[in-house]
Amino acid sequence: WLRKDRHLELVKHMKDVIALRKACEGFRYATAAELKEHVSFEKLGNEVLMYTIKNTTYNDVPSTLRVIINSSRNDVKLKATSKCRCLLDEKGACDKEGDTYESPELSVVVYQCYE
Repeated sequence: WLRKDRHLELVKHMKDVIALRKACEGFRYATAAELKEHVSFEKLGNEVLMYTIKNTTYNDVPSTLRVIINSSRNDVKLKATSKCRCLLDEKGACDKEGDTYESPELSVVVYQCYE
């Protein structure tokens, strides 16, 4: 338990990741056919990848999700094609709406898109 106490921030973040996985059907696809039907990838530079999960649900609401994996040492800011809401960022669960995707350096960020 001492180890958990020393890493409370990481423990909270992992709880947020697990909650997101449970809330979104797209993070639980188990077959190649499901992945092929719903998931697409887009390279946004040498060190940034975005994948899109289409026709999925988030808390039982039909949704499109975008996951940005930024392995660069630079923050990334992209204009979204529609309104979006940040569900998870480098600090854990979040609830920010807007029309841009923002991904700090060395981070993974998840957005729900209203298309």
